[in-house]
Amino acid sequence: MAIDLNSLMKKAENDDVNAMLEIAEAYKKGSGVEKNIRQSIYWYTKCAMLGNVVAQRNLGKAYFLGNGIAQDYSKAIIWLTKASEQNDLESKNFLGICYRDGYGVLVDLIFAFKCFKEAAEANYAPAQNNLGLCYDYGYGVEKNSTTATTWFKKAADQDYAPAEYNLAICCETGNGVDYDYDAAVAWYKKAADQGYAKAQCSLANSYYYGIGVKKDYEEAFKYYKLAADQGYAPAQNNVGYCFKHGEGVKKDYKEAASWFKRASNQNNSSALKNLGLCYEFGQGVEKDIEKAKEYYMMASNLGNDEAKEYLDKLNGVETTSEWGEI
Repeated sequence: MAIDLNSLMKKAENDDVNAMLEIAEAYKKGSGVEKNIRQSIYWYTKCAMLGNVVAQRNLGKAYFLGNGIAQDYSKAIIWLTKASEQNDLESKNFLGICYRDGYGVLVDLIFAFKCFKEAAEANYAPAQNNLGLCYDYGYGVEKNSTTATTWFKKAADQDYAPAEYNLAICCETGNGVDYDYDAAVAWYKKAADQGYAKAQCSLANSYYYGIGVKKDYEEAFKYYKLAADQGYAPAQNNVGYCFKHGEGVKKDYKEAASWFKRASNQNNSSALKNLGLCYEFGQGVEKDIEKAKEYYMMASNLGNDEAKEYLDKLNGVETTSEWGEI
């Protein structure tokens, strides 16, 4: 959609914050003008300095993410704080993440909890999910699994996929609620259908092992693949495992090795171990014992005990147990 840039510029020169914001958004999206992130940041900054809360929030996020500007967590905190002080819920939640995880500030779990709580009580779903995590892990508040699930449920009822996933875990593990595998599968599916990779992988596990649903390798592979295609390493490893063993898909060692490699590139210890097995036995790749040892060593260094057993065996070290490769 075309915009009258000249007219907006004239208004912006007279400190019209709405015009400034429209210019910034246009440059950000390439709407009616050539996309130019630097120009977008310039106009967001002018607008934010005049107190516009949307500009303050977007500028804070830009500094946090390094979008079109040098990443600077300290400046992100400044602008997110200004927006939060104007009761911007997204900024309160984002600020809570910064204080919880120590981005640009010293970790302050009590303040992080305060930020999440204020936004959660205003019915902002991402903050409700983060508040649930605070109660679940005892971040800035006494641990309370029951209260955690209450907040997960509030966010899940707004179709917020990460909360649906967290609520599913609670149902599956009996954390704060009674064990309910049927409910766990239902919540995993709701999140999975929104494209949430962790939920897709967990739903695939349900089908693979027959937890809450009838065991179905084809359905398991389908959901593993959906998550794997998004770059989720555990799912990439599991896709490789399915190809290796012909579970839900035709057996294909080359495909298996390829997927193990993708997950290995993200330092997934199971995939590193499985890729080591491929090289040890020449499955999907040329047999190479030295490479097998390298991958077993990398997996072992990440705490994978099975890989250590395989490495010790290749090195002629006696072991006391035998491992499968699952």
